Amino acid sequence: MDANILHTVMPTLIRELRPTAMEQLWIVNAYALLLAGLLITMGALSDRYGRRRMLLCGLAVFGLASLLAEWVRQPWQAIACRALLGVGGAMIMPTLLSLIRETFGDAKERTIALSACGMAGCAGAAVGPVLGGALVHAFDWQAAFLVNVAIVMVAVPLVAITVRESVTPRVGTWDWTGVALSFVGMTALVQGIKLLGKPDAAAADSAAMVAAGIATMAWFVRRQWRSHDPLLDIRLFGVRGFTAGVAVYAVVMFSLSSTIFLASQWLQFVHCQNPLGAGLWLLPATLSALLAVLAVPYSLARWHVRDVMLAGMASISVALFIPALYTSDSLVPFAVSLACLGAGVSLALSSATTVVVMAAPAERAGSAAALQSTAYEVGNVLGIAVVGSFAAGLYTRTVHVPDGLAASVARAVRLSVGEAEVAAAGLPQSVGVPLQQAARVAFDKAFSLSCLLVGCAMLVSTLSIFALVRKSRFHERTGVEASCS
Repeated sequence: MDANILHTVMPTLIRELRPTAMEQLWIVNAYALLLAGLLITMGALSDRYGRRRMLLCGLAVFGLASLLAEWVRQPWQAIACRALLGVGGAMIMPTLLSLIRETFGDAKERTIALSACGMAGCAGAAVGPVLGGALVHAFDWQAAFLVNVAIVMVAVPLVAITVRESVTPRVGTWDWTGVALSFVGMTALVQGIKLLGKPDAAAADSAAMVAAGIATMAWFVRRQWRSHDPLLDIRLFGVRGFTAGVAVYAVVMFSLSSTIFLASQWLQFVHCQNPLGAGLWLLPATLSALLAVLAVPYSLARWHVRDVMLAGMASISVALFIPALYTSDSLVPFAVSLACLGAGVSLALSSATTVVVMAAPAERAGSAAALQSTAYEVGNVLGIAVVGSFAAGLYTRTVHVPDGLAASVARAVRLSVGEAEVAAAGLPQSVGVPLQQAARVAFDKAFSLSCLLVGCAMLVSTLSIFALVRKSRFHERTGVEASCS
């Protein structure tokens, strides 16, 4: 919900604070960078010093950062608040799933709890843009973040009263070097991936940042492998179910983030929807995800968790092939594809969560949840960067620019469909209308081929996950792996 609220308030924030292009980038990215950089550390801290304690601290930090937004008057203050929100999010995400495992010992109850958690996420995604828009319209952009304060004020006493402490005492020393390596490595990796998706970013600098992130994380993995008391137990990846669950999170978020990112532009630029109309056309994905989450407990009680997970991934593949292969002025087929996408995402992620939570030992629950959350974030930014760059490059190569245009106009048209719309609006109608139509045709083709690319990647991923887990045996239908052989 918080991420969607930011997307809603960003235009108003830009008008009032007047941040530079770089400051806008940091306002958007500060949350993800701090979140990704601290997930592993916070997961390990929650295992060592208490998961309930960490959750309460995370809620307090998140609420404080949201409250401070009310006094933001400068861009740097907005960046600081977003960074503090990332710290709070990193404290909340790993502890939430590990506490569900500790609290609900019964398999059926645990499945219902995990499904309820997924349902809350779907509801937040649906409500976020509408609620944020309403608050901005009625008050100001800062008011949109006060929603978090209200939620925290309810959540903190409920957690304090109803959740018991869960801790795994350790006698080893705290690995400060590992903390630094994980933070620097994940931050560099995520920022580098984000910059790769920016058309104006220097390719060499972006690639160097990604390479530095990978090298640092490789050093971190090597250190953790040799440690007797690691921050992150790399041996968890020896469990096929755990590896499959984390991989599913990454590839599903890769597909979802890239599709929604391009679809919102496609609806507005190609089908001339306003932001509200585009949001309404994207609702089938959210609504079907919500309905699918309700069906997850029944599905996991009837079928093996790996079958539900693979069925969800297959549904995502089918959903992505629909806009790639069906060309029509009607948006109904697109709405159907979004419904399949949302249902598939819910089934795949809910079952993957069950696998990850139950495949990891109880004393490493926080670390396991941190890995899952890290896969979520990396898949999210990688999808937008890779597929967004592919679509942008395809658009640039295929858009037809008439001869005789000024060099600056031609450059703007080739940069993006949004720039083409702005350029066409400033030209005579006899030139602007054909130019606008050419840009729409090029972006429509780029969107279709991008969906085809992601659909094929999802199909290959589904077959790969099937090959990974087909020999794994589960002694209960909710995904506790009995053997890795």
